[in-house]
Amino acid sequence: MEDMELKKDHEPGWWKGISYADAKKFIKTNIQQMSRSFIAIGYYLKYIRDSKGYEEDGYRDIWGFAGDQYGISRSTASRWMAMNDKFSAGGNSPIVADQYKGFRKSQLQEMLYLTDEQGAEVSQDMTVKEIRKVREPDEEKPEGEEKLRPYEKHGC
Repeated sequence: MEDMELKKDHEPGWWKGISYADAKKFIKTNIQQMSRSFIAIGYYLKYIRDSKGYEEDGYRDIWGFAGDQYGISRSTASRWMAMNDKFSAGGNSPIVADQYKGFRKSQLQEMLYLTDEQGAEVSQDMTVKEIRKVREPDEEKPEGEEKLRPYEKHGC
């Protein structure tokens, strides 16, 4: 039976007949794999940076290497390395720390900007918008006063 299932997985077009439930499972699995991939890429970029491996190909820094070799911008490479620092096992490994395994890449990316106290308030089921509110809670306004947009305060 198991061999039949494996054969089916390798048949061209096998994905066309999947169920809605299976499609949702595949999305979730692939999103989790993306998070693991970004943590791992961040680690390997840091490894190449720290060992100056980029010099073997004639690059002056990690940024030129990442851009030329993989099309990764400086800001993206920096963000992935920071994600590795904060969310990998031990802070410097290609493996996602256990407490972050269920988080999506977009959640982890938003969580980069949280303090440790704010991070403790975040859960896997929160949306990016909800995580952002933890970082930037709505300003409290005095009772009876409406919150004005900056341009409305000056009569514009």
